[in-house]
Amino acid sequence: MRFYIRTFGCALNKADSLLIQEILQKHGHIPVKSPEDADVVIINTCTVRQPVEHRVLAYLQKLRQLGNQRVIIAGCMPRVQSKLLRKVFPEAILLPWNASEHILEAISAPKGSFIEGVRSNRIPLLHQDGRAFLPIAYGCVGECSFCIVRLARGSLRSFPPETIVDAVRCLTERGAFEIYLTAQDTGAYGLDVGYTLPELLEQICSIDRDFVVRIGMMNPNHLIRFIDDLLQIFRKYPNKLYRFLHIPLQSGSNQILKKMNRQYTAEEWLSLIERIRCAFPDMSIATDIIVGFPSETEEDFRATVSILQKAKPDIVNVAKFTPRPGTPAAKLKQLPSQVVKERSRVLSKLVRRICLERNVPYEGIIVNALITGAAPFGGMEGRTRNYKPVILPDWTRSYQGQWIRVLIERVSPFALYGKPVRTD
Repeated sequence: MRFYIRTFGCALNKADSLLIQEILQKHGHIPVKSPEDADVVIINTCTVRQPVEHRVLAYLQKLRQLGNQRVIIAGCMPRVQSKLLRKVFPEAILLPWNASEHILEAISAPKGSFIEGVRSNRIPLLHQDGRAFLPIAYGCVGECSFCIVRLARGSLRSFPPETIVDAVRCLTERGAFEIYLTAQDTGAYGLDVGYTLPELLEQICSIDRDFVVRIGMMNPNHLIRFIDDLLQIFRKYPNKLYRFLHIPLQSGSNQILKKMNRQYTAEEWLSLIERIRCAFPDMSIATDIIVGFPSETEEDFRATVSILQKAKPDIVNVAKFTPRPGTPAAKLKQLPSQVVKERSRVLSKLVRRICLERNVPYEGIIVNALITGAAPFGGMEGRTRNYKPVILPDWTRSYQGQWIRVLIERVSPFALYGKPVRTD
């Protein structure tokens, strides 16, 4: 049987897709590169925001026109949006994220089936051209008022540290050079098993192989608990960890953060950024902002603008608030769409300026970059030690998985552009 997988959403979804692919290939099924060539099409869905959900639904509508392929809808939507999926694609088989290991049952189930299952401690041992998406936990301990993913993924369940470490050993033996640790909130890792993220990183980084780890998103209230231990791990293993942290802010207003049911203040978030940058001035910081949360005033919005101007993150993901079904925030009075749109426009313009300012110092200098693969629009792409994307537009030689020296010739808010100065 030939199968095609299309993945929407986060790195955790990508890890689930790799697990599905691993199981299918182990049983002799063949992956193909287009849905037209497949006997079974698997869509791994995301429902975190309305625009992503709309893209999923549009893709499902397109699939209905292809023909007789069996369609399996996996991921987060089957658990929390099953009625919507049944309306759009009634004959599809629904496979919620925690039933991913039942993919063999799904491909032979009657059309319209809903496959139940319980996730085990199995971790995908496939990688994509050297990059491994490695889940360390599912679910979370938060109760953010806007978040539907917590309803889909449930409460926290951390994988045993020995399972994760064994997986890293296996993946690196199979050629993985980049390990992407992912979870709904990596900072919450181990709260249910009496362990911490820095303790896990200590074990992973002690593995005597050439690879680099990217730590996935962690919420500030968890990072506060172990920030000193985490910074010590960065000092101890400078070549094993990307100097990169993804720490969502969501709003610079404490009033809005409280209504979001976030468990920290804007001042605590800013203090974390300052401590990290004091220890590692070149640490790349990514954050998330929700614009137009219900009841957000101009003063609240200005507080967000102000804290971003102070912190100067390297990456800011700006999202307009969209109510998600079943969440407390969906019941609140929504702001006028034109207000949300204008605030998003203002913030996006500010973010481009801040991100460009963070990248300008790299122009004209030589950096070390790990070549990760082909760039989206030609040439090759790599990452610096602090996870800055480096584009080599005129270079076609692979060197995938190798560190090379690159002269940065120009920069944008989103990437560095250069040419190799040494390839031996």
